[in-house]
Amino acid sequence: MCIRDSSNKDWNSGSNPGYILSVNSDSKLRFNVGNGGPRVDVDQKLPLDYKNNWIHVILVADREANEIRISVDFDSFYTYKMGAEWENVSFDGTDALNIGQDGTGAYSANLSATVDEFMIFGGAFTDADVKALAEYYGKN
Repeated sequence: MCIRDSSNKDWNSGSNPGYILSVNSDSKLRFNVGNGGPRVDVDQKLPLDYKNNWIHVILVADREANEIRISVDFDSFYTYKMGAEWENVSFDGTDALNIGQDGTGAYSANLSATVDEFMIFGGAFTDADVKALAEYYGKN
């Protein structure tokens, strides 16, 4: 079971157009993006105490470098190299972006957490950007 964080896709199939960022019941952050055919899935283990504390998650989808990078609590990025399927996926979903639910707003699992800020940036974050954001939040 996935507990939704944000999505602009119908999660009845992971291959549906769009993306989803969710927390799985196995304590992993899951990023999925698809276009109706090929899809990409990336799982990142969360800290053991993630349910008891605020966590900061930065996810970078870098097409030029052909990779997904994830930083949890301003740590160094975990990097996932993407294969050929990455070339054909799209972030353009058929539904509106929803926070705490899939793109339809009708999926059976909802996010059971509090979201303080959710930001989307144009361009790929670097390690220097993560450091600057950590300093902004007093986490350096």
